[in-house]
Order: sequence, then structure tokens, then C-alpha cells
Amino acid sequence: MRQVLIYRDEENKWVGECPSLPGCVSQGKTKEETIANIKEAINLYISVLEEDNLFVPEENFVGQFYFKNSQTSVKTKLSNVLM
Repeated sequence: MRQVLIYRDEENKWVGECPSLPGCVSQGKTKEETIANIKEAINLYISVLEEDNLFVPEENFVGQFYFKNSQTSVKTKLSNVLM
């Protein structure tokens, strides 16, 4: 499992990030599309590292939480993505 952060950016677009894989970011028009896109990005990221015999960072995710950003009123969720 990989930790994934799903949120809306400043332009109100959905963004998905995988903090344990630096630079692994994706977007989508909907939250569902973003989740599908970040899953694909994670798989591709790891595949390229493995093909190049490079270290694949381990996941250090320990929990799940929700918070609401008072500035943008956007609910943000840290969630697991089953890989």
C-alpha cells in the first residue's frame, strides 16, 4: 500500500500525490479519475525504478486522517492505495 494525498489545487483541479515516491503526482477532472491516474502513475514509477535496478523507496505510512482547510473549505484526505 502507498499513502496518497488527494486534494483540490488553487485552480480547483483534483491532484493526487504519493509522498513516498518523490515527484509522483497526477491530476484528473474528478476525484475518481485522479485516484485512477495516481494508481497508474505509482505503478509506472515503480516499474521504471525496477527496470533501471534502482532503489524503490519503502512506504512509511502509519495512519489515515482527514482535515478541512479553512482557507479553501476543501476536505482533504490521506488514503491508502492498494498496489
